[in-house]
Amino acid sequence: MLAEIDYNFGRAFHQLGLHSHAVSHYERVLEMAEKWGGDTSVAKEAAYNLSLIYVTTGAVPLADALYRRWLSI
Repeated sequence: MLAEIDYNFGRAFHQLGLHSHAVSHYERVLEMAEKWGGDTSVAKEAAYNLSLIYVTTGAVPLADALYRRWLSI
């Protein structure tokens, strides 16, 4: 539930172009997923959206780390 709230805030900030705020909310979703010992229902979506921000801002190595941890099979 809390992860979904943070994801929704991250998504809203992302759509408004407020990347620094979006990043903090998406990162919180991923921290909760790590803490709870697995993926939350929105962890993969948060990781994907966060990777989009990283790629568009030039932080490709950070995006690559997200791909490897959260988005690979």
